Amino acid sequence: MWGAEGGQGQILDQVVAVTGWSRDNARRRLRAAAAPPGAGRQVAKRTRRQRNPKYS
Repeated sequence: MWGAEGGQGQILDQVVAVTGWSRDNARRRLRAAAAPPGAGRQVAKRTRRQRNPKYS
């Protein structure tokens, strides 16, 4: 994935130049930001509608 095309290395170089982070830190942060939200990273949780009470 990384390094297969030359563009990703250039993007990483630009992020390092702009932010001042190390290459390793920039790579980790970019990978974490691009990862889909999992069990520990929920974007927005919808509240569930409760069931109506049953009277009979």
